[in-house]
Amino acid sequence: MTNNLDLSTVSDNERLTTVSTAYQALEGNGSLIIISTDNFFPVMREFQEQFWGGYDWYPMLAGPEQWKGKIIKLEAIRQPDSTARMMRTEHAHCDQLYAEGETALGEDQIEVCEENMRAFIHGMRRHFEMEEDILFPAFEAATGMVGGPPEVMRMEHEQIRGVLDQLSEILDAQQHEQIFSIGETLMILIQQHNMKEENILYAMIDNHLGGQVDGLLKQMQLVGI
Repeated sequence: MTNNLDLSTVSDNERLTTVSTAYQALEGNGSLIIISTDNFFPVMREFQEQFWGGYDWYPMLAGPEQWKGKIIKLEAIRQPDSTARMMRTEHAHCDQLYAEGETALGEDQIEVCEENMRAFIHGMRRHFEMEEDILFPAFEAATGMVGGPPEVMRMEHEQIRGVLDQLSEILDAQQHEQIFSIGETLMILIQQHNMKEENILYAMIDNHLGGQVDGLLKQMQLVGI
């Protein structure tokens, strides 16, 4: 079940309490879509301090007219968490956004398509930032590895970013019919990339970093806030 929460008229002092109350009312696997006409993301730092391990967080739109994010309450507290679990759910979230956007386009629901596609682009770029700025450097520092799997992933990130830029330009130009033409290429690139990370790299990171992983995941969850 998904609940909606609009913080546009909620004062800064009341936002943490408002979000926490709505979150605690969720059942396991329930989700909360939060929106606001101004940037509410900083409240998620305080939220993490109270509820870390009990939820997944996905910022979807970051202004200038609307900020939007999604909290999914986990069925059980996960402390410590693992790179493999958290990043697989990140992949699945982005895949779902793209699929819903493409479905909306096929049904001529252009506004829904645009919102999902822009959230997908934001999610993918944030995901790459999480890995490149935090996760991969920590792994390379711990292992002394240079030019290994993380470097291959970085190169693939750049390739995917190029197609994401094309998708963003298509949306800006309102040329929605072109989405289908690049969608197949984009999904093939992402699926092949995700498979390498999920089947090989994330397990290596969990094995080598051990007790560091949970702290790194906390840092990554706050990327973009």
